[in-house]
Amino acid sequence: MFSRFPPFPFALLVTLFMPWCAFAQTSSNSTAVTVNKEDAPQKVEITGKYEERRHDTASKIVVNRDEFLRFGDSNVSDVLKRLPGISSNGGQIRFRGLGNGYTQVLLNGEQTPPGFQIDSLSPDLIEKIEILRSASAEFSTQAIAGTINIVTLKTVKAAVRQVKLSLGDETGDRSVFLNLNHSDNVGALSYTLNTHIVYGFTGQPSVYQRQVTDAQGELKYLSHSNYQIKGNYNGIALTPRLNWKFQNGDTFTLQSLLRINRNGNHNSEDEILDFGSPSYISKQKTDFHTEAVNVNNNLNWIHKLGDGSKLDLKLGLNFTKRVFFTDFTGFDQANQAQIQSNRYNNTSDSSVTNQGKYSLNSANDHTFITGWDASFQQKNDYFRQMDSMPAGADPLKFDPRNLNQTYTVRVKRLAIFAQDEWNVTKALSLYLGLRWEGVETGSSSDSSRRSTNRVQVTSPIVQTLYKFLGYKNTQMRFALARTYRPPTFNDLSTRIIFSNENAADRPDSQGNPNLRPELAWGVDLGIEHFLGKGGLLSANLFTRRINEVISPEMRLADKRYVVMPVNAGRGQSHGIELEAKFPLSLLLQNAPAIDFRFSMNRTWSRVASVPGPHNRLAGQTPLSFNLGLDYKRDQFSLGGSFSWKNSGNLRTSAWQASYASVTRNLDLYGVWALNKQFQVRVTGTNLLHQDNLSQNSAYFESGGITQSTRTSNPTMVRIALESTF
Repeated sequence: MFSRFPPFPFALLVTLFMPWCAFAQTSSNSTAVTVNKEDAPQKVEITGKYEERRHDTASKIVVNRDEFLRFGDSNVSDVLKRLPGISSNGGQIRFRGLGNGYTQVLLNGEQTPPGFQIDSLSPDLIEKIEILRSASAEFSTQAIAGTINIVTLKTVKAAVRQVKLSLGDETGDRSVFLNLNHSDNVGALSYTLNTHIVYGFTGQPSVYQRQVTDAQGELKYLSHSNYQIKGNYNGIALTPRLNWKFQNGDTFTLQSLLRINRNGNHNSEDEILDFGSPSYISKQKTDFHTEAVNVNNNLNWIHKLGDGSKLDLKLGLNFTKRVFFTDFTGFDQANQAQIQSNRYNNTSDSSVTNQGKYSLNSANDHTFITGWDASFQQKNDYFRQMDSMPAGADPLKFDPRNLNQTYTVRVKRLAIFAQDEWNVTKALSLYLGLRWEGVETGSSSDSSRRSTNRVQVTSPIVQTLYKFLGYKNTQMRFALARTYRPPTFNDLSTRIIFSNENAADRPDSQGNPNLRPELAWGVDLGIEHFLGKGGLLSANLFTRRINEVISPEMRLADKRYVVMPVNAGRGQSHGIELEAKFPLSLLLQNAPAIDFRFSMNRTWSRVASVPGPHNRLAGQTPLSFNLGLDYKRDQFSLGGSFSWKNSGNLRTSAWQASYASVTRNLDLYGVWALNKQFQVRVTGTNLLHQDNLSQNSAYFESGGITQSTRTSNPTMVRIALESTF
């Protein structure tokens, strides 16, 4: 499957052979050594509900359904932003303040297929969310910051027919969400059909300010612009799931997703000159329309063998098609059209994935897992740009382009892994894992020769859990792992994306096919103390040492500014995480039924090749915390969440700097259960209605350019009627 990589049949043979070797070795050792029963490790018997966070050797935070469904969120992004250590920035999920490929988001332990958006999955279909601080050999090690694994509901215990109708108002822009869920059992077959329909309008005003100075810092140009987005969106997502359970204990599962969505926006920008000569383009109008179709199918067969072992096989078939239409018109100060550009982009993604996993629970407290993970993905991208010059336009200031480009990317991935979790003593458990992962990316276009990028990473992983026997509710964790971050499609693409008005703060962009992956060694150390009634106190320290950090580089080619990614040396990230959750009745004897939750992240990072200060890694957030309270009595439930995030100044390269203001967000909810079948839920998000302020600067020998943006962050109020039969 991979040139220069082990052939796929050989990898399959190795993964099937390894568990039998391990089992044979443990069997032979048990016959050669006589162990005194008093000295033998004691197997921990867990009665009642198994607590993964408390007993699993791998460090993870497990958030169950009753914890994240309180706010009645319509999408998964809003669910995740309230969880410990997780934040959202422009729809990008960040863990420990890091996004942009540093945080891995999985669905049922697998990488999400091309074009898949987690917001297409209804929160009602999620069983739990796992937050893994360190890497796991079973999953991909593309997780320098950590991994967020979204686990969907697998079986149906009782027939459920659920309807949720939600009406929302976002500062005058209304939306409608309808969620239908039908689940039932027919003998050995259980099924679920979830339908999610959304329709709404959006409007987001912003104010830009652009300032240009010369080499001596004297002001040359100053303007501000009013930017307005008005549009609508609609979509439907069907998520059927079938689960068969056979008499021999085997299970077969088919899970699918069909998603269709459309978005249309009309954007306008009017620039008002404050100082200096007017720009060539002072006003802009853009009509943007997109359509997307996602089809994902996943088959899963679990076959139980003897002696507590089982074989888990998965096959995925995925297809995504996206079409973008953009009409752009630029005007001068006299409102005379100077630029007209029509752009069309048609992208299709198709992929096939195959995973296999063999697990063995041996008699001497070993849980051994080995397997493989393979996939093939192809992306076809057609781009067309047709520029024209309206009558009266200045031919010396605009270079029309007529482009027809075809771009193809093929990605082959193969991984083999093995891991062993061992209860060494009653107090100590040990996790040892090893994963080899190879990725080959080949790209070609009609305007450039074919290029190939290969990545091979071997990741050893060690994790330990030590329980203080004298303090049965206190335990300590340690983890050491090697992880990596591969270049993205856009990072490797040789296609140039041209800017309408090329400048230092509006450059063209181009990928770099010679990029190497970022490689990291990470250490985690944590302590946890479990309280009664589900309470918990925990503190965790982490550090990451990263090589080959990918950073943007600006260059001037043919009198145009072009930015492209390059490997820029070494980076470092470390921090501390605190978490607490408990009912107030643990502190006060007659306290009301209020649950308290708190999490805080303080992080530091540094990129050696970027001059300081504030040369943090990928815009890592230095400080953030989340505070929540939940109250429930009889048929009423009330609660809220307050988050605070400080981004501050950031130096992204030798010539670039940025700033983001402190953000504060308050969400509240209330639920009134009318009876056993009906309840009303009222939710308010971003109730502080705080605007977002950001700033980007570029510095050169000839001077500097600074652009500031203030974006309105509207308040959303939703009223939902929920019915369950």
